[in-house]
Amino acid sequence: MIRHIVMVKLPQEIRAEAVEAIEAGMAPLPGKLSEIKYMDVGANISSSPKAHDLAIVLDFEDEAGLGVFAADPDHKEVVSYIRSRAESISIVDYVL
Repeated sequence: MIRHIVMVKLPQEIRAEAVEAIEAGMAPLPGKLSEIKYMDVGANISSSPKAHDLAIVLDFEDEAGLGVFAADPDHKEVVSYIRSRAESISIVDYVL
């Protein structure tokens, strides 16, 4: 199994709106892509200024499944939205 984690830091003035849009964009993907074995998207509850604002966690059977997800047009649309608004993005992929 491969776990894919994305953490996003957003500007304060658009944070709530952007988190909602990202959650909405990600929500249909598990129903569309059987390669997604698990997905969770959640807003940060910490008040630490170093904390990211949103975390996305996905599990895939293998790297091929992650590749299918990465190439999906709906996923790419969410990625484009995030990149156009994020102050920073951190990503890690590892074997479970």
